[in-house]
Amino acid sequence: MIWLMLISFLLDGILSSIFYGDSLFLPLFSIIILVVTYPYMMQSKKKFLIAIGVLGLLYDVVYTNTFFLYVYIFILIGLVIMLFYRFFRNQIINTLLIGSISIILFRSLNYFFLVMIQLKSYHFDELWQSIYQSFILNGIYLIILYGILKLYSYRQHKKNSHIMMSSKKNIQMFAKSLDN
Repeated sequence: MIWLMLISFLLDGILSSIFYGDSLFLPLFSIIILVVTYPYMMQSKKKFLIAIGVLGLLYDVVYTNTFFLYVYIFILIGLVIMLFYRFFRNQIINTLLIGSISIILFRSLNYFFLVMIQLKSYHFDELWQSIYQSFILNGIYLIILYGILKLYSYRQHKKNSHIMMSSKKNIQMFAKSLDN
């Protein structure tokens, strides 16, 4: 899952240089990957939090030249994702809902920080515009990743169940050989 986080991080930078300003396609792939991968990493919450902390630090250093702002934002969003997945199952509609909430939370925290340090003046329309411009591209990315991970998970489960079945057969054959 870590490699997916790195790919998403790189895609954020590439697509941000292509779609910028008032584009309807503002990427937040680093946030979306957190939503999609958490169900597969939920057995190791500590690893998940460390991975998103490192991803936030990379985001800080490479894209924004701030230190620890996005580490905190990413970890906060990760905790919100963990909270929501305690109540919701890993289904596409729930994942889209959690992804939307994560986008709103990221854009709002980022915007309010910029207002707080007086780099921007507060205009709700500007915040709303940055939120809805993030939905289209990130929703498509979420759906694609969700499908890929579900297919991968299904194949792994099928492969593991086949191994279990062949092991069960071997045990049964061994037991029969002992009876004879």
